[in-house]
Amino acid sequence: MKYFNKYKIFFLSLFAISFVACEDESLKEQVTTTFGPEFNATIDESVGNNLNSKEVTVNFSRVIAGDAAINIDISSESIYGVNYITYPPMVEDGKLTLFAERGETSASFTVTSLHDEKYTGGNNLKFSLDQFNGELKSQAGGSFNLYINDADVPELLTTFTFNEYGNFETPDFPFMVKTVPGFKTDRGWQTRAFFGFDETTGLQASAYGGNPGADNSWLILNLNDVVKDSNSENINTSSLEALVLSMMIESYYDGSGELELKYSTDFDSEAENPEDFTWTTVESFSQNLPEKGSGSANAPDGYWKKVTADLSEAAGSETLYIAFHFYNASSANSVSYTIDNLEIRGE
Repeated sequence: MKYFNKYKIFFLSLFAISFVACEDESLKEQVTTTFGPEFNATIDESVGNNLNSKEVTVNFSRVIAGDAAINIDISSESIYGVNYITYPPMVEDGKLTLFAERGETSASFTVTSLHDEKYTGGNNLKFSLDQFNGELKSQAGGSFNLYINDADVPELLTTFTFNEYGNFETPDFPFMVKTVPGFKTDRGWQTRAFFGFDETTGLQASAYGGNPGADNSWLILNLNDVVKDSNSENINTSSLEALVLSMMIESYYDGSGELELKYSTDFDSEAENPEDFTWTTVESFSQNLPEKGSGSANAPDGYWKKVTADLSEAAGSETLYIAFHFYNASSANSVSYTIDNLEIRGE
């Protein structure tokens, strides 16, 4: 019995050593981090005592055995302390440090919007996993995007939902579609039933299929032809001091092609080629478009992004045309952009 106890103690000791060795070995494995389950979200700008916040979660691939920290890079034209704040607070310009305690499988931070009492067109924030310490070594999902809707928007003049159209139709008055001579004409801008926001009809730009070639297609709207919902009178652009467009946009398919928003004060609607006139590009529109193919990447729900463009610098013009210019898209490999719920606001 004496020898049995000795052997029992010996084998139990070996088992304990092996267990600790295995546990130590497992702890040497990298702990990867990722945002999720959401990677995109939208909140409203806070007004008064009604604070709007979003909790953002960073997940770990396993339980961590010791305290650790993550640096998160914040990329935005928004101003910390004016347009938004975070908890934990930002430690330096564009940097947020998130701490995780031993035994945790995730950590989170909170973003709260602030009311800046002026129209900015909304705020886009991009959070990216940056530097790590402790067991956290690498990232599997690198960024989280948050859009803050602006509360100080001008009066809604009208909304285009495109629900009066069927499939593969070209929108008519007050819209017009112009194709630059020499480019394919069988695609460009067409309505697509069930492809719009909430599976309604949307207006899509794509060059895919049909005749071989490339698209250079312009969807143009004369704002003075647009009727206001409030009193059935036409918009008078010369009396406007502020002008804002907002819409839902999805890019379901990736591929070649670009989409830009432009405006002109000298365009002639009878002309064949819109490129013969002067157009100003609204840079903020292109910068805020959803990533190409982000719709299919988030299938089956897709990914719709609210995009707002401030055209107030063009307000007051006697003649004002706006255009969605879709170009450099190939019939063999084309990106797609679908627009829905186009709102025109002004005052």
